[in-house]
Amino acid sequence: MRTASVMHEQPKRRFYLLICEAATGIVLMQDCMTYFQNPNGTTAEPYIEFEVEDEEAARRRATGILIMYPKVQVTIYDEHMHYITTLPTTD
Repeated sequence: MRTASVMHEQPKRRFYLLICEAATGIVLMQDCMTYFQNPNGTTAEPYIEFEVEDEEAARRRATGILIMYPKVQVTIYDEHMHYITTLPTTD
């Protein structure tokens, strides 16, 4: 009798990225270009929320943003909004 091998996926964790203009520290929207504004007290947040396997995958995602938008800084937070790190610009 043949048994099927079961691959166990690592549970995904939630991370948040906060993108700021490197020169000024101004928080940017998810498009990495528009200044974040919260008109009329809406509940909009500038974070990019996503789920990946681990912190290293979150760092890779942040590095990808830095490659595409070299004049930003990306700060990574965990699922509890605890600070992990800020990645500098690539220039």
